[in-house]
Amino acid sequence: MACLLLASCAGDEQKNDSRDSDLDTLADRIDNCVAIANLDQADLDADGIGDVCDNDLDGDGVFNEEDDFPENSAQYLDIDGDGLGHTEDDDNDGDGINDADDNCPYVANLDQADTNGIDDNTGLKGDLGDACELSRLNDTGQERSGAFDSGNHPECSVNDLGNLQDCGYGRDAIATNELLASTLAKAGAGDSGFDFTKLDVAGIPLVDQDSSSLFYCVKDNVTGLTWERKLSGDATAVLNDQDSMYFWYDEDEAFNAGIPGTKIAPSNFGTEVPCQEFDKDDETTWCHTQAFIKRMNDASYCGANDWRLPSISEINTLVDLGTPDNTTVGRELAIDLDYFKRSQGRNYWSRTNDARLPSKAWTLVQSTGVTVSESKSLAWHVRLVRDGSENNE
Repeated sequence: MACLLLASCAGDEQKNDSRDSDLDTLADRIDNCVAIANLDQADLDADGIGDVCDNDLDGDGVFNEEDDFPENSAQYLDIDGDGLGHTEDDDNDGDGINDADDNCPYVANLDQADTNGIDDNTGLKGDLGDACELSRLNDTGQERSGAFDSGNHPECSVNDLGNLQDCGYGRDAIATNELLASTLAKAGAGDSGFDFTKLDVAGIPLVDQDSSSLFYCVKDNVTGLTWERKLSGDATAVLNDQDSMYFWYDEDEAFNAGIPGTKIAPSNFGTEVPCQEFDKDDETTWCHTQAFIKRMNDASYCGANDWRLPSISEINTLVDLGTPDNTTVGRELAIDLDYFKRSQGRNYWSRTNDARLPSKAWTLVQSTGVTVSESKSLAWHVRLVRDGSENNE
């Protein structure tokens, strides 16, 4: 009986050992692609995964569907579709002008237009054409490049696709290469390509920008926008306390998409007061965005009375994706905390309604820099903005 049992067990083991799931006559134990028949066992990059199952045939870190040369590990991008990889193509944008002589080598611009003869990126004459010049928007703050097999590089590497990643282009790259000069030179300071100036209580730039003096607003010298800087109301109540939250409310039909929002806390909100100095009998103290904007303007905060909610595009210009070491209460924040120290890691309202669901408006999640549509009945943080120059100009 024991022999019979052993024979039976050995038989099951032998049966399992010779299993052939894809019926290609190769047992699964020696088949480099058990789900798809591949008798030839082709494995271009010798990674142990058969070509018919490998989503990266040449092993260069770029998936086949995104790789213009899926079987050539030395190339992965053909910008102009001429069959030549970007490192071997003398005219990457295919506009008939070789890269060495092209004032915008990755964007086709046969006219080589350079309106003012000055590259607005570097301030150097004729260095870059109009097709490649920067807009009046902030860059992302990314100064590192990612490597598919080893994580992010501490710097913008020219290897592992780094020469075509975000860190290699735009205002941040120019700042890293110390080329922010002439018309593009920073008026203030800030992480990477960002350019901020601290303003005092009257909205005038601090004489000593490096001092620890209290500042109340921040001028973005790239976009031209001025932002309120949140203060701490831990000891005494302040007008724009860092922890205060507000419901989205705007009675102007030109801006509310037909749904004004929430004027007073709903009955199910609980007993917690979302903003400082709230008095249910005094409507001017209520915790909604319209009332807060009015309080800031009535107080001439930073010497101005044109404060407003930013659009979702405007508040996105503050997102800095290159500052992972900045933390507040254990959260990483996608913003330069040297200038926006008391930022919270939660949602900030914009004035932009959700066109699909007008009972909602768009918010920016400051911890991640992503945008999320939220109900106007929820209380979230607010960072007001204003247009124009400082009050001393």
